[in-house]
Amino acid sequence: MPQFVAGNTLVAISDYTAKLPNYMSKFKAWGMDEEVKQTSTYPDGKWYELRSLNEVPWLQYGFAVRSDIVKANNLVVPTDYTQMKAFLQAIKAKTGTATVWTDKWNGKANNFWGPTWGCQFGAWSSGDWTYFDAASSKWIFNGSSKEYREYLRFMSDLVKSGLYDPQTFTISGDQVVAKLTTGQAFFSAANYNEVVEWNEFGAKTVGANFKFEMIIPPSGPKGDIGVRAAKGEYQIIIPKTSEKKANFDTLLKFIDWCYGTEEASLLFYWGVEGVTYKVVNNAKQPMDDISYLWMNTGKAKDIR
Repeated sequence: MPQFVAGNTLVAISDYTAKLPNYMSKFKAWGMDEEVKQTSTYPDGKWYELRSLNEVPWLQYGFAVRSDIVKANNLVVPTDYTQMKAFLQAIKAKTGTATVWTDKWNGKANNFWGPTWGCQFGAWSSGDWTYFDAASSKWIFNGSSKEYREYLRFMSDLVKSGLYDPQTFTISGDQVVAKLTTGQAFFSAANYNEVVEWNEFGAKTVGANFKFEMIIPPSGPKGDIGVRAAKGEYQIIIPKTSEKKANFDTLLKFIDWCYGTEEASLLFYWGVEGVTYKVVNNAKQPMDDISYLWMNTGKAKDIR
């Protein structure tokens, strides 16, 4: 993103807030100002990403844990990396499984945790394994940094202790999901959509109480600077060339309707009443022949 902003190739969304009245009404009512100020405002004082809006914070990426096991055994979810080993050991002791923590994508999905360790790791954040250290004005090779070595020592200890699944790095994603949904593992890097699917499978294979829940990533050696719940889940950007087109105002009107009106939210989340959903006792439900996330699972049609 910074390179596109510096290259003047994106529309500054903040210049057009007056043309997004519905969007800005929710933006202000739901307290998005501070979040955008902290995460999306550039040195010129403008923001170039149009955030999706959630009234309450939304944790899309993080760790997930079998909350039914946690609650049944009165365990305390870790808030700091130094507490994680004891937490995983407690789950292992209570369940008697060979391992506790396993990850899809061959262990590459926990990249969101990197900032708390002061380095980068995982599939989508390592890039070419170099980063610029402003303090020393030098380029650092991430793989040889002391912070990355510290992370490797931490994870290696979990593997040796039988807490992190070494098969994570070689087995397929489906095999990992099989472990998570049959009581062979209880902790994993995840996103919300994955958790919904795991809970669907687990309810059938383990029992009705089966439940994975997302948790805030524990602090690392560098502190509490990892992924956090946010009200703006996704962002869209608009190319600078759009400003010169005759339909630019029409585009802004559509965006304002799409992101800022109840009509659009209802259409995009639920579809059409009587076709994809119905209202029963003032609550929306998918039609009987349609699955929607954890509702009506196993139907031939999916609302998505």
